[in-house]
Amino acid sequence: MGYGGGSLFARGIPMADLAAVISADAGRVVLDATNLEGDFEFLLEWDPLPLAERQTNRTSLFVALEEQLGLRLQADRAAVQIIRVDSIQRPSAD
Repeated sequence: MGYGGGSLFARGIPMADLAAVISADAGRVVLDATNLEGDFEFLLEWDPLPLAERQTNRTSLFVALEEQLGLRLQADRAAVQIIRVDSIQRPSAD
């Protein structure tokens, strides 16, 4: 899998992995609700910049998912697991 700069090339990944990878660019947690099983190979290209700053003719991630992969992101509420770090300390010298 190769990912970055508005491009995602994947070979042999499940839909749950796609959802996890695009969460950062989507700006929220993306969960797989496709019920598609198996591994997939695809190339997804979008413009990661806000509309006012775009310098390419690429579309947003949301439009690219629908046009290129036939997938649609739908806003919903769901319980998600989070990790909370209360404090952190340097390890002591042994």
